[in-house]
Amino acid sequence: MNCHAFERALPDWIAERLPPEQANRMQAHHDACPVCQRAALAERALRQRWQDLPAPPEVPSVWPRLSARLEVAPHQPRFRPFPAWAMGGAVAAAGLAGALLWMQTSRHQPNSPLPEPVPITANVDEQRVVRMVSEIHELPDSESDEFFSETQYHRQTQRRLLLGKEGR
Repeated sequence: MNCHAFERALPDWIAERLPPEQANRMQAHHDACPVCQRAALAERALRQRWQDLPAPPEVPSVWPRLSARLEVAPHQPRFRPFPAWAMGGAVAAAGLAGALLWMQTSRHQPNSPLPEPVPITANVDEQRVVRMVSEIHELPDSESDEFFSETQYHRQTQRRLLLGKEGR
């Protein structure tokens, strides 16, 4: 057994939840390793401190007070500014008006031919993209000291390439 496996199983070993063969290996490692002896001592001390904490105070139940308040409160009907059927009628009328408007506007549009296809990129744009790709640099590791100054340089270079020489 190594120290890493001992530390993983330490809480279960102290609580005596391990099978006997694993508990014997834990005991043998504990007896041989001073680092793991200190870890077991710290775990036992932590468990003892946890057990020595005072019990939390009892919290009174909220339900009896809440039910008493609900029984005392008078029943008040909900205010409705207009009947529920009126809202349904308004929604139906709005839907019908929208459908009629769509039908009227779609009838008067002539069938127009599709526009001529436009080339996606011009020759100038292709040359600019090729130049940009050829000048791409690999960014340095973010853990290095040079990262921040090189990152600023690369951002300025990329900005100049994308916006032209002015770099607005």
